[in-house]
Amino acid sequence: MQAYKNLLEAAQALSKRFGTNMNLSKAMQDLDAAIAEVASIETHSQIDDAMRRKFINRAHEMYHDEGTLEVDTEQSTPEQRAEAVSASDPMNGGAYVKAWVWVPAEEIGLELEEEG
Repeated sequence: MQAYKNLLEAAQALSKRFGTNMNLSKAMQDLDAAIAEVASIETHSQIDDAMRRKFINRAHEMYHDEGTLEVDTEQSTPEQRAEAVSASDPMNGGAYVKAWVWVPAEEIGLELEEEG
């Protein structure tokens, strides 16, 4: 995700610099670097959607505790699964899987209104 932000920033810089006749060469270098970073991420990633499903399902088996720590196995699109699993090379030890952790309101000092 950072690579895409860098790409956007470089494109914005290019637009600003081109419009004001500032250092266009520097903006092009920034844009080239950001594009190379994105290409590197996309071509060197060894994790596919099937592997993401395996990581998500295994995380659910290992850590899911309803109401405390929840791993959502219902991501229905490859894009959702891509956002839920972070691993450029799982052969380096594994992957991070997004999970939800419940934090009771009173833990941050909120007092709940009583019903009734």
